[in-house]
Amino acid sequence: MFQLNDAMDGSSDAQRLQLFSALAATLGLGGYFLWDLLCVFMYATPFAEGFSPTIVVALRLCWMGGLIVSLIVCWRRSDFIYRRHDKIFTVGCIVCVIPLGVAALHSAVPGAVPVGVCVVAWTFSGIAQAAQLMAWSVYFSLVTTRYTPIVIALASCLGTCLYIVMAAISLPLVGIIMVGALEVISFFMLGILTKTLPSERIVASDAFETVSYVTPQGAITIGTYGLAFGYTTTTLFSLGVEATIIGCATGIIGSMLSLAWYKIGRNTDIDISTIQRLTLPPVVIGILFLPFGDSAWRLFFCCVVNVALSHFSVISLSSAMIFNSEFSIKPLKRSAVMQIPVWVGLFVGSVISAFIWLLNSFSTTDLMFISVLIASLIVCAIAIYGLDDSIAKKQFHDLLMQRNEEEILAREDDKTNEKFDAKFDDFIKAVGLSPREVEVFRLLARGRNAEYISRKLVISGSTAKSHIYHIYRKMGINSQQSLIDQLEEYSNRETIEKEKASLKGSRS
Repeated sequence: MFQLNDAMDGSSDAQRLQLFSALAATLGLGGYFLWDLLCVFMYATPFAEGFSPTIVVALRLCWMGGLIVSLIVCWRRSDFIYRRHDKIFTVGCIVCVIPLGVAALHSAVPGAVPVGVCVVAWTFSGIAQAAQLMAWSVYFSLVTTRYTPIVIALASCLGTCLYIVMAAISLPLVGIIMVGALEVISFFMLGILTKTLPSERIVASDAFETVSYVTPQGAITIGTYGLAFGYTTTTLFSLGVEATIIGCATGIIGSMLSLAWYKIGRNTDIDISTIQRLTLPPVVIGILFLPFGDSAWRLFFCCVVNVALSHFSVISLSSAMIFNSEFSIKPLKRSAVMQIPVWVGLFVGSVISAFIWLLNSFSTTDLMFISVLIASLIVCAIAIYGLDDSIAKKQFHDLLMQRNEEEILAREDDKTNEKFDAKFDDFIKAVGLSPREVEVFRLLARGRNAEYISRKLVISGSTAKSHIYHIYRKMGINSQQSLIDQLEEYSNRETIEKEKASLKGSRS
């Protein structure tokens, strides 16, 4: 699916390759979702085995902290990281070995690993998670989007199922070995898929557009959703291992619902604000009703919130990957911008819920007050945001119009290249331009700028500017206007000489 051109889409061989790539991507991405769930629902995993509840909460917060800091680095240094993403992501993924090794040692010899070492190891888990997420963001930004929503939804279900199996294993060391094996498979699949991408799909960082699609108001709203998620998942911890596993398992429902949206969304404008409108009622109702009743009651409403938020997470991730690919948006920058509010909110929600859980002295009235406060924050954020994506949509509309204009210009350029070469062939030879400089020269002669040239020739902006500089130096000029003036002068001189030759021939 991901490495085939449009001309091959109708062939049976192409369809088989598409399905194979989709299956490989689903299996590989499922490993990432498993790692993600190990953080969110850590209490029922081997990573929590042998630790007190207080230590588990602290280690989970360290994991989130490492992830948030890594995402901020990816956001601020996206171009630098993208240019070196193969090496950086490989190192980041290898970092998974550190927490797995520490957890295995702790399981084999309880108490042998100091808590300080575990804090560092679990922080590296967050770094590894960010590396995996950014690596998959880069991959999906370079492939076609036909199966992207299906792959992400099924991978989410697969990751959840793997989590359930791993959590059900009675021997923690076996569970850790299983996680390690699955992560190796995930990295292997990503490596194969990345290597099979055709060279024309690999673009320089300068060729990507910078469109965030997340306004400050929207980021706050997403952050409050993360706050609710952190509050409910940590509440599940207080209900025990079985409740944590059940709460995680309900995420499959949310992921499967996203497949229904994919079916509808092919002919309907489904965006993030639409999904937020649909998920807002169950999230707010679940938070408000959470303090009442017994453990079963709280488990039910935690599951209600988890279904809604897992559905929102899968849809938003699919939407981000699709837009990154179709509009050539900088994948690291945008993916990090969209994930940072979620995890910051989840971190804060986890702290609030852990504070309630560890103190264990809150009355029902206190819990009601906290739940009402969180629900109010969500509603207020939605009210301020207004679920209005008009600003973001305008960015994409302007970008689409620009692309359409550039496609028209590109077709015009392609049609006139032959005539241009015939007219200015002697001039080009006299200047001594290389084949690539000739391509740049043609576009400069038609008034195209460096940004357009980089997109047209699929080169980075710095490379395009370097070619332009070399052309100017060979011509002894310092501006595009001077280049155009020289061509006009040459064209006029050629016309005059042809007219003289014609008159001379007629007289003879």
